[in-house]
Parts: sequence; structure tokens; C-alpha cells
Amino acid sequence: MLAVLLIGIVHDRKLMREAQVNIAIRWFVGYSLHEQLPHHSSLKRIRQRWGEERFRKIFKRTVEACLKAKVATAEVVHIDASLIRANVSWDSLTEQHVLDVLSEIRRG
Repeated sequence: MLAVLLIGIVHDRKLMREAQVNIAIRWFVGYSLHEQLPHHSSLKRIRQRWGEERFRKIFKRTVEACLKAKVATAEVVHIDASLIRANVSWDSLTEQHVLDVLSEIRRG
């Protein structure tokens, strides 16, 4: 889920299609080039099993840990290969992403 937040994908199907061809996503989540990725429905079932509140807490803790470890900062944003300075609110980005993902689950 952290990978999809960072690249702006909400839909599980789109994430798995992108992961098929994007080496960076595979590396980030620990899959080799020849390793089969999970079916997109697995992600949805895991989140449903956790429940909305647990998913929200786990995701927020993950983002907080990345910020604390300086894996992510709120200083620079890349848009269409342009580098710009930014003051990003990770709390609002995280919350909005969680809401988008949960909304997608409810529709699906």
C-alpha cells in the first residue's frame, strides 16, 4: 500500500498491472523479476479481513515509520520528471489514500 501511495495508484488491478512491468515496484515489495505476483483480489481480501480501522492504523503506522526513518520526506515532489520543492502533509495524504482505497473496496 505504501508503494501505491507513493506512485498514486488506488486500484488493485492497476497496481498489479503496473507491478508486472515496473521493476521499482517489484524491488520495493521484495519480488524478483521472475517471481509470480499475487492476484489483485488477494490485496482486497486482506484489507477486508483486517477491517477498515485496522487497515487505517497499519497504514498510518507504516507511513509514520518511513518518515521517522527518513525514507520519505515532505520536502521534494517529482511531477512529470520536474523537481519542485513542496511542503507535503503526510497525514492528509495518508488519510486521503486510505479513504480512496476503502471507497474502491466498497464499490468492488
